[in-house]
Amino acid sequence: MQKPLKTGLILFIFCLWQQVNAQTKIVLKLDDIGAKNGSCKAMPVMEYLLQRKVKASYGVIANRLDETAKDVLSPIIKAKDSLGNPMVEIWNHGLDHSRTGDVFEFKNAPYEVQKSHFDSAHTLVKKYLGIEMSSFGAPYNATDSICLRVIAEHGSYKTLMFSRTEVSFTEPFIRLNNNVAMEKETGKPDFAYFMEQYNKHPEYRGTNMVLQGHPPYWTPEGFAEFKKVLDFLDSEKCRYVLPSEL
Repeated sequence: MQKPLKTGLILFIFCLWQQVNAQTKIVLKLDDIGAKNGSCKAMPVMEYLLQRKVKASYGVIANRLDETAKDVLSPIIKAKDSLGNPMVEIWNHGLDHSRTGDVFEFKNAPYEVQKSHFDSAHTLVKKYLGIEMSSFGAPYNATDSICLRVIAEHGSYKTLMFSRTEVSFTEPFIRLNNNVAMEKETGKPDFAYFMEQYNKHPEYRGTNMVLQGHPPYWTPEGFAEFKKVLDFLDSEKCRYVLPSEL
């Protein structure tokens, strides 16, 4: 009697494993986060996502932090799920989000500039938030081979979002490029537009999707559109994960 029982248990666990891994994994890539003078413009979105038990990742622009940032963001950063796992990941979104024509912070800029910005951003976030980041997403999603060289030299980064720049390294980055847009324009979530993009990419279902947004700029109307996106993803039984979890 024990053998059939054991076999049945193994089959049940295997089926459960298959079901979990067949779920579409959603990375919420939320950009342009800052916290100065005791406030953070994205806080209403951050608090809402935690109330809804949705994992999310936030790209911090390092020069938009000050000495008050840790007190402001600690309740968000320290949030855990029921199993004690992090609900939030902070990732490197550059030092100042700069651009001059075709020269971006991490594309077409000299090596010395890119290295200085990358290392300074990492250091400032560690100073102000006490976090050692391991994921990166460039401002404007603009990268080149110099950028990837700089990241590789740093040694702490494993995950790279929205970069198709091809460079070979001994230890390759985890690339998250399955972009399903939910903002029709920067800072303007649009549920109908999201559905168009979602339906364009059936190949991402059962794997992962990365949804980019800019919550510091969302109006109440835009926030409402974002909530519709979450409602739809819930109806599809999607699972929210952090970049480093993939």
